[in-house]
Amino acid sequence: MNSDIFVVIDFEANCWNYKRKRKHINEIIEIGAVILKKEDDNFIRLGEFTQTVKPLEDTILSKFCRKLTGITQKEVDQSKKFPIVFENFKNKIEEISGVKCNEITLVTWGNGDKKMLNRNCNLNKTTSPFTRYLNIDKWFARFYGLEQSCTLRKALEMIGLEFVGEQHRALNDALNTSIILEKMGVNLLPENNFKKISARQIQK
Repeated sequence: MNSDIFVVIDFEANCWNYKRKRKHINEIIEIGAVILKKEDDNFIRLGEFTQTVKPLEDTILSKFCRKLTGITQKEVDQSKKFPIVFENFKNKIEEISGVKCNEITLVTWGNGDKKMLNRNCNLNKTTSPFTRYLNIDKWFARFYGLEQSCTLRKALEMIGLEFVGEQHRALNDALNTSIILEKMGVNLLPENNFKKISARQIQK
């Protein structure tokens, strides 16, 4: 059974500006999410979630990562590890929405967050209940007739909005993605034919 609950997610992960010698995955260091409910042709915001995460293997954040995200070493050192934070995340979604996680749709800007979630679940020997994903940057590009997907900041500019807050913090990125979904309504859902409203109407 599918519900009318959509959870916009974003993850920040430990990262480096050089190629590392050993194989590694980018471990999630912050989860941000906005819970939305679809009502008719619109999305209503129900709540938010954000929490930092202590990495399992690469416990020391790179200087590049700290500068990019603004997340400090002290923040992750004092955080819980991924399985606990992920459980908190799932519980919060169900508490706010009243819907089980396996019935909701996770919304991302790009495919990176979906892959990152799966890899971090495997690393931490936990499972994800989420089976429905919606990559809205693909549908945004199709709506506007773009040859390829654009950045989140560029998408906001195209509908006459500015990015709210600092980029590369999980909740900020999730909030700005949800703003696009709220602004465009169900026109970004793949089951629609994108003819209900025009791009000019969206900018009003």
